[in-house]
Amino acid sequence: MLLEFHCSNFRSFGAESGFTTYATFDDVNENLLAQFQDKRVLRTMAFYGASGAGKSNLVEAMAYVKELIRLSVTLRQDSCLPVTPNRLIGPEVPSSFQLMFTKNGLRYSYTFSVLKGEVQTEHLYIYPNGRRTTIFDREGLRVTPGNRYRMSFHVGSTLLQKGLLFLPLAAAYSRVRECSGALKFLENDLVICRSRAERKKSQNWLTYSAQTLARDEETKKIFLGILDRLGTGVKDVRVEDTQWGNGYEPHVHVVYDRFETDLCEESAGIQTLFTVLCPMIDILENGKVLIVDEFDIGLHTGVERSLIRLFYNMCPWTNAQLIFTTRDISLLESGLFRRDQIWLVAQNEDRSSKVYCLFDRPNVRKKENLAHGYLQGRYGAVPKIADDWSEVAEQMAIAARKRKEEQKESDLQTEDEKEDA
Repeated sequence: MLLEFHCSNFRSFGAESGFTTYATFDDVNENLLAQFQDKRVLRTMAFYGASGAGKSNLVEAMAYVKELIRLSVTLRQDSCLPVTPNRLIGPEVPSSFQLMFTKNGLRYSYTFSVLKGEVQTEHLYIYPNGRRTTIFDREGLRVTPGNRYRMSFHVGSTLLQKGLLFLPLAAAYSRVRECSGALKFLENDLVICRSRAERKKSQNWLTYSAQTLARDEETKKIFLGILDRLGTGVKDVRVEDTQWGNGYEPHVHVVYDRFETDLCEESAGIQTLFTVLCPMIDILENGKVLIVDEFDIGLHTGVERSLIRLFYNMCPWTNAQLIFTTRDISLLESGLFRRDQIWLVAQNEDRSSKVYCLFDRPNVRKKENLAHGYLQGRYGAVPKIADDWSEVAEQMAIAARKRKEEQKESDLQTEDEKEDA
């Protein structure tokens, strides 16, 4: 499970900001919480905020961690993943990322900082019995193992490069199980579905879904069962036996009662479901963490609610988590969320982003209408929209008349030129 995430000097985030999935003392829907040692953990969280406030940048910060891990695993000599610093802070200050998570019953803390494409610091800690134990500390190219691991990282240290993280090397070239556990969580258990624009650039999720539906009958049965309960009318899915590999574009046929159609001809909502459901099934079955940017894009509100309830219904069997950004205000009045499950992303006066929990806002009662309170601006993180648009309308009308007059004069001049010719 993901317990905490923080970042600083990354895109719109200046000072350190982030979130925690630890539950508060709120006693609403306690049966939907996970338990880790003596802490209660949230299974789902929703992030709201105005356009441009930084919701997507929070997801992109976690995606940056994943991408740098991936590059470091490949040990590419030219690996250097530049970070986009905050405009007000600039590239001379390191960008930092910190994650707290659990794997195999153990709590981890993993932190690193990057400056101009080079890793400056990196730290991995575990907390057996609640006390911190150092696995390794890194400063530049120097790695200092914790007391229990002094003889463990010699080989990995010799392969370390400025632009790469040390954790993948520690997992590959040592027998330290804690390093392997941390890497597996970051590489496999933390699953990120980025914004719609980013999804269009990559077919990976749709390719995975097509491969799964073609090869795994059990998952296909579950997939069709979910589509049936969502009222889509889809009866079957047929995937053409196409060569898998780089450049593959899955050819998926959607079968209804009386006809079938290509997936590319389907609505945005059906395409979104075909893209995310198979990965979601894997996430639910294996207790992973799904981070989704723009969860509401292409999905009906009823479908969103049903998918959230699916995570809740899996509570007795898995610790899977769903963390997403959304603009769908109706979810706030659905009774799906506790106050500590609602997080808000807003802009400071200098336009840098900040993240805070609704539970921490004063005078937010348990049973109040959260959608109404949010739209009224009581919790912040809403766009500052003017009430009077008459001036803009007048400017547009004047501009339109001016363009018409200019076009009329141009047409008359053209006619005169034709007569002269």
